[in-house]
Amino acid sequence: MLKTFKKIGTLDRYTSKERYITHPEDYKDIISFFEEFITFLTDNMYLSILDLNYTIFRISLEISRNYRLLPNDALIAATCKHYEIKRITTLESDLKRVESLEVVEP
Repeated sequence: MLKTFKKIGTLDRYTSKERYITHPEDYKDIISFFEEFITFLTDNMYLSILDLNYTIFRISLEISRNYRLLPNDALIAATCKHYEIKRITTLESDLKRVESLEVVEP
C-alpha cells in the first residue's frame, strides 16, 4: 500500500483497489516489487506460507457466524485459530471483534 500511495498519490485502500482493477498497467512495478519482496521473505525464512485445509474452512464458517465477518476475514481468523496464532497485524479492523486475536496496528 505504501508503494501504491507513493506512486499514485494519497488514496484509501478501496480507491486504490478500484484503480488497480481499471488501470492494472499503473501497478506493474508495484506487483513486481511485491513478488520480489515475498520471495525474499520466504527464501530467508522470515515468512512461512501456511496451508489451508477443510478443517480451517469449517472453522471459518463458525467464526463468520459468531463474529459477523465476511468470508475472507473469517478465513484469516480461522487460519490463525488453527495454527494457534494469537497476534496479527492487519488493516482490517473487523478482525478486532475476534476474541482469540490481538490485532496490532501496522
